[in-house]
Amino acid sequence: MEARHLDDEDRRHVARCLGDLISVLAHRLAAVRPELPAATARLLASASLSGIAGWSTHRVALGDKVAQARLCSIAAVLLAADPPADSPTSAAPAGNGVPDLAARREKLLAAAVPLFRRRGFHAVSMEEIGTAAGINASSVYRHFSGKADLLAAVYYRAADRLTSACGQAVADAPDAEAARRGLVAAYVDFAFRNRDLLAVYLSEYKNLPTGDRHELRRAQRDHVRQWTLVAERVRPDAQHAQVTGAGPR
Repeated sequence: MEARHLDDEDRRHVARCLGDLISVLAHRLAAVRPELPAATARLLASASLSGIAGWSTHRVALGDKVAQARLCSIAAVLLAADPPADSPTSAAPAGNGVPDLAARREKLLAAAVPLFRRRGFHAVSMEEIGTAAGINASSVYRHFSGKADLLAAVYYRAADRLTSACGQAVADAPDAEAARRGLVAAYVDFAFRNRDLLAVYLSEYKNLPTGDRHELRRAQRDHVRQWTLVAERVRPDAQHAQVTGAGPR
């Protein structure tokens, strides 16, 4: 996500380096699992690297040796996975368009999210957001006091949608294992339907007003607690610190 702040040459260099790393890992994986199609081997290689890198978005409470062991375990599980066969209807559409019939406030939120993702919070002006939403610049400030206020609304929107989806998945589950599967499915569905929204949620946290940042951190912790409770029911033998994996930043 932060590659958008690099110049073109540096961005291409980073992309090549990452591609080379994925190719090496996919080649090693194919030697161990020759039945895998090349595209699947690259997918699993990329997923394992993502699983390792994802740890950096949390406040890890484990010691170095334990953390390294857990990261190795995450990568091993992903590399051993058997992805389902491709399906033309399996991927949910990304809901990032600006709806014609939406209220003006909703249009501004819908227009701001892809702009923030592509260019970053600081590079986008309120006037540009208004133009993208089809709203006069003078009218934008009737709905939001400033860009930070708009960004906070984006975050609350993401938190509310994710909480609702995951909460419903747990409520509909007959047991802990079904709840675990439901949580994973709900999160994946949310990610595919709200790609720009999730990308902004992960990258622009430091630009939130202090009060909103603290409030949203509480919401994140509540979300993590839901996963922790389900995981502890499924894995009662696991230590609490291993189940939580730490809290959000």
